[in-house]
Formats: sequence, C-alpha cells, structure tokens
Amino acid sequence: MTISVIIPVYKAANYILRCLESVAAQECDDFSIECILVDDCSPDKSMDVIRGFIDQYKGSVSFCIISNTDNQGPSVARNNGLTIAKGDYVFFLDSDDYLAKNSLSSLYREINQYGCVIDLVIGNFYDYQIGNYWHDREGSPSFLSNHVDIMRRFLRVELSMVAWNRLIRRQFLFDNHLFFRPGMLHEDELWSYELYNVVQSIVLIPEVTYLYEKNGDSIMNSSANLISRIEGYQILVSNMLDSLCRDLYVDRYFWGIYMFMKSEAIIRNEGLSGEVVSKNKQLSRMMRSRALSDCRLFIFLFLQITIQPPFGWLIRYSWFRKKYYRVRMVFRKLALFFDFVHQ
Repeated sequence: MTISVIIPVYKAANYILRCLESVAAQECDDFSIECILVDDCSPDKSMDVIRGFIDQYKGSVSFCIISNTDNQGPSVARNNGLTIAKGDYVFFLDSDDYLAKNSLSSLYREINQYGCVIDLVIGNFYDYQIGNYWHDREGSPSFLSNHVDIMRRFLRVELSMVAWNRLIRRQFLFDNHLFFRPGMLHEDELWSYELYNVVQSIVLIPEVTYLYEKNGDSIMNSSANLISRIEGYQILVSNMLDSLCRDLYVDRYFWGIYMFMKSEAIIRNEGLSGEVVSKNKQLSRMMRSRALSDCRLFIFLFLQITIQPPFGWLIRYSWFRKKYYRVRMVFRKLALFFDFVHQ
C-alpha cells in the first residue's frame, strides 16, 4: 500500500525543512510513501530549501515536485496534488506544520483492523497556538460506522473541520468528487462539511500524529483577506441552508449559525461596511425566514434574540460570546427536544 502526502508550498522557507524532515523520518515498513510538493509560486526561498533537501536525501520516501503556473491558493494546490497522487490513501500536510514520530504508521495500523473498508483515519493533534490537544482521547481507537452519528459529531464540532491530519481513502475522494473549492478561504470547513455528509466509516485514534503551528505569514492571517474570510463563512451558511433536510435539521442549523457568528464577529471587530455587511444582513433574514417557514420556533426565537440588535452588536466582545455559547446550548437542546414534531 502507498500513502500520498500532499504539501502545498507558499511562503514556507522558515518551516518547510522541519516539515520535510518529519516526513522523511516516518517508519514505513508496511507501506510506501510518496510526498508530493506543490509549488504555488512561492516568492521566497521555499523551493530552494526543498530542492536542497531532496538532493541530499537518501531514504525510501519518494519526493515529487509539481508547480502551479501562478499563485492560486491552497485549494488548487491540494487539488493538483491529489490529481497526480498514486497512493491508496492520501494525507494533507501544511508546510508550516509537521508530523509526530510514527504518525503515518499509527494511522495505517487501523486500516486492516475492521471488517470493512475504512474511509478515514483521524489522529489527535497538538496546537501550539493554544498549547493544548484537540481532544483528550484516551484508551483504544474508536470505530464509527453509523453515518448519522458521524455527521452529528461533526456538526457539534467534536470532529475537527480541517483537511490535514487524517488518512483518507483516495478512491473515496474521487467517487464523491471531494475536491477543494478554488479561491475560497476556509476551504477546509466546506470540504469537511461535504466529506462528512457522505463518509460511512472512520476511526479515531488517541495518539498525537500532527503538530500544528500557525504561520504568521500565511494567507489566513493577512488583514488584506478579511473580506475573503467573511465571504468564506457566508458560503458555508448558504450551503447549510441549501442542504437542510429532516435528517439532523437542528444540528445542521446550529452549525450554520456558528459559522454566521464567526463572520459577524469579524465584521463587528473590524468595523467593516459595504457589500459584505449587506450579504450578512441578507443571510440573517434568510435564516430567520427559513426557521419560521419550517415552524422551527426555538431556532427562530434564538436567532431573533442573538443575531438581531441590540445583542447582535455585542458579538465583538469575548464575555458576550461566552454567554452566547451557553444560550445557544440551551436553545439547541430545546429545539432537539421538540424535533420529534417534525419527524
């Protein structure tokens, strides 16, 4: 079996060597590794570092470099890497992060443990930004094969909304056309929403397999991309409204509200105006109108008292967001309790 590690490269000169060394250090007695580096027209010395490393490397990992004709962002870079990948499973790795020791072997170990095809194997990760783990998973790996349960966990943010740190069956991605939307920030969230909407089997392992560090030069942290970030969240909310059905209606809706409030927090904190604000107001009306037309009264009431003035103005303050979270939990429980009326 082969695992394809796909790494988009852009402004990563300070980090990419550590990333490459972590891939090269992986134990792979039971499988082979191909590492696909996608040069997204990085303006720094990232590719010089990469070529210097590959020229000196003598191990078993097969390194491959492909280049985009112009800078198109991580979505296109990942798609291009996925297109040429030959692995049975793929693993997306960001160039400013790196793998823990034996990460791939820890993930691979679970592939043949169960009597069915595994679509996804997910490890734990350590976030240096917050100085903590994603989840304190203890004990044995968890095998999930109930699609509704898997999607519910995702919508309740019990499963991370990222593309990295998971072995993904390549054929599963192609069969379900799970490519990243070009030019979109927060492409991971939309891609994850679409992925978990169809995934049938996953394994969660307790081992830390990924070390996440936030690159200050990355596109996500550029103030020039605030509007694009908000537009990304707005796409997610629109997608939620378009995919509403009786199955997990409440959880889908509250996930969409969570995304909406992320966009609203940026608008309030930055004092933005213009078209992006008008779009958010339109989405607010659409969410309230949809909840009311579907007779989801607790959702409608929650939207009325939290995203409308005067409380909607307070989302910029962390103390309000903490209280808002508690109120959201109460209303979600009420909406779930009366969900049987709509079944």
